[in-house]
Amino acid sequence: MTRLNHFSFDIQLFAAAPLAPAAGQGDAGPVNVSTGSGLTAEMKTFYNTQLLKNVRARLVFNQFGKKTSLPKGHGKNVEWRRMKTFEKIDTPLVEGQIPTGNSLEIETLTADIAQYGDYTAISDVLEFASVDPIIGEANNEHAANAALSLDALTRDIVCAGTNVYYAGAVEDEDDLTAASLMTYEDVAKIANLLKRVNTPTIDGYFVAIVHPDVATDLMLNDKWIDVQKYSAATKIFNGELGTLHKVRFVESTQAKIEKNSANLAVYNNIFFGADAWGVIDPEGMGLETIVKGKGEIGGPLEQFSTVGWKSMHGAKILYEERMVNYMCTSSLSSIAEAN
Repeated sequence: MTRLNHFSFDIQLFAAAPLAPAAGQGDAGPVNVSTGSGLTAEMKTFYNTQLLKNVRARLVFNQFGKKTSLPKGHGKNVEWRRMKTFEKIDTPLVEGQIPTGNSLEIETLTADIAQYGDYTAISDVLEFASVDPIIGEANNEHAANAALSLDALTRDIVCAGTNVYYAGAVEDEDDLTAASLMTYEDVAKIANLLKRVNTPTIDGYFVAIVHPDVATDLMLNDKWIDVQKYSAATKIFNGELGTLHKVRFVESTQAKIEKNSANLAVYNNIFFGADAWGVIDPEGMGLETIVKGKGEIGGPLEQFSTVGWKSMHGAKILYEERMVNYMCTSSLSSIAEAN
């Protein structure tokens, strides 16, 4: 009878160590690199398309930003300009007299962009030994990382807004208790706050980005309309769950969570209308996959490939009055962690 021996090992032991420049090359790495066994252009295009599709499916905060192009050669700073709204006229004209008229007041907002990214080095041994197509798997992981990173950057800017409302109309997040859940009544009040300042809607609705913990509580309301009940013509946002009081709710695990003095998780839920914040779209420097084959970057013995992503990114609140940060707890506040 043949006896089978079974062995187990940690395949991550074969992963390449972080890249280091060659001796005498400073930070530039080796100058003479063979390109004979690199990945084909078609494969690189496939991986880039794959990452972009994966990232777009996960973006929540960035999908609602007003996209502003930054052309190449125009620096790293974007300027938004907006005109202040004229006050309504309630004084009749005087016959034969030229009225004073109104002057234009232009407000300027600026934001800078910075570059972000990450990569993984994959050894030739790992590529050989791995059961799965390791480059494709690494590409998927970097897609998730890119989405998480870029969305969190915008989230932190948006959550720094000063238009804040606490559940139950309390004065501070430390006044929130385990019972301070999001309610239908508060949703109606927030929608009314946005209406009162003439916030433009998005296809006839306001939108709220909430954490799944908060969404779970809210979806128990009998007035909730699930996304599956929308008409077929309705465009569904990434992460959309349903509507309540003419507010479309989108969930994201990246909705910001803080801890108050009672060690309860307090959730930042962003209610907003159109163009409340802006996102910079740098020409030619947006999100891309960088895949290098062994022959391009793997050293004289072609011992590793690399998979990674990079993007320039920047965001800015454009209209504070068009967004409200509604802070509340959830039924899971006692166990949820800050993020």
